[in-house]
Amino acid sequence: MSNEKFAPDINVHFILNKVDLIASDANTQATINDIKRKVVNIYPEADILPYSSLHPFSQQSSKLNTFVNTHYPFDMKEKPNKRTANVLTLIRHILTDLLHKREEMEKGFIYSIQWNEDILGRLKGLSLKLKDLQHEKVETIIAAYRTLLKESKTELMETIPRLLKESSEYIKEDSDFKQIHLNLNEKMNEKIQSYIDETLLPTVYHQLDTWVSASHDEFLESQSFLVEMSETFNDIYQEKKLSLQCDFALLDDWRRDLDRMTGRIQFEKENIMLKKKPAQLILKGAGRLLGTMNQSNNMLYNQYKKYVENETYEEVTTSIANKLFLPFELFEKGLSQDISSFFQGAIQEVKDTIAETETIIQDGKESLDNMRSNPEVFYDPLKLFEVNLLQQEFSLQAKKDYSRTG
Repeated sequence: MSNEKFAPDINVHFILNKVDLIASDANTQATINDIKRKVVNIYPEADILPYSSLHPFSQQSSKLNTFVNTHYPFDMKEKPNKRTANVLTLIRHILTDLLHKREEMEKGFIYSIQWNEDILGRLKGLSLKLKDLQHEKVETIIAAYRTLLKESKTELMETIPRLLKESSEYIKEDSDFKQIHLNLNEKMNEKIQSYIDETLLPTVYHQLDTWVSASHDEFLESQSFLVEMSETFNDIYQEKKLSLQCDFALLDDWRRDLDRMTGRIQFEKENIMLKKKPAQLILKGAGRLLGTMNQSNNMLYNQYKKYVENETYEEVTTSIANKLFLPFELFEKGLSQDISSFFQGAIQEVKDTIAETETIIQDGKESLDNMRSNPEVFYDPLKLFEVNLLQQEFSLQAKKDYSRTG
């Protein structure tokens, strides 16, 4: 806004200094004309006085006094009126600007509400995606763990009966058939112990380590997605609003717990050949009765060998499997909560941002409704001020008219 429009009663004129640097009077006049062309649209009545700071003041004082007195005549009566006119002009512009500000404020509320409603929809979509991702990873990681346990348990269920049947090699024709059931029970437990310590547990531990590494890859994939989402939202917000970081410490907790489990597993000897099954009772009874008769050893040898090689050992194998895998099954029960907790920080962050956005929208709507339903709160004071301004302007105009006719 130019001074001419902002304060029309102010006269603006120019002094062109250092004209002594200009080669001739003709060039000086050309410079003056050029300046007038440039300012004519802003100050059409402006005049320009050439002045040299190198020439004595006495030589130029007459022109300078005439220039100032012509364009800025001093009138004690007019000076207060001009000041008042300038102040009133300024006040009117301020009132106009306040009305525009009110319109801008209303538009600002509308824009803020619409922008936050749009971001709210995006945030709710992200929240649903996060929960779906959480559920997906819970199912994927637990399914992999169950597959690992199932394969290990299946391998155990197939191996132990085979090892126990192979224990028939310890039965000899010259064995002490009074004690054979005790000796066989001990040998069978030794074979199971060796299998668990040397084959089963190292295999299970390796598979668990592989499972943790695979789970880490699954979590990394999820974190990469969340980083991408946070960057997208931060670009929209034009600030670092979301971080969506997950808790990878969970993997260290798993490794520690699994190390403890595999380190603490102890095989408890099973009562394999000392049960009260009919076949075992008959063999043990026959062994006691006939064990001292050499001619009966061949018959006892064949019967014991046949029993050991044809027994299913289902009961004892199931008992061993249940005891060995119980800690791993208990660990599985906590996996769903553990995996869910990996995402919990990011989910809560989005939830809090949704609540914050809803509050901003609600506050914006209340402010907008209040502005629209109570316009008098804003306009009434301005109307009173404008009435007073009009009175002052009429009064000032009346004084000017009076001074012209006086």
